[in-house]
Amino acid sequence: MNYQELSRQYSISCEEIQRTTTMLYEEIHNANGNPIKDWEKIIDKVNKYRQGIKAETDHIISTCQDYNEALSQE
Repeated sequence: MNYQELSRQYSISCEEIQRTTTMLYEEIHNANGNPIKDWEKIIDKVNKYRQGIKAETDHIISTCQDYNEALSQE
């Protein structure tokens, strides 16, 4: 993996975090734009959001680790 690919992987993950964040915002509001008040639904949606964000941040970390390991083997 080269420096440009590392940056591309970071970008992909950050774009997914942004997409997921926008989706969360839309999911915690109803079709009229009013916030959902059912805390159980909110908890469920936030927990799913956290899982997605964790996956992307884990990807950023592992990509950086892979890059550094590849550098040390050169």
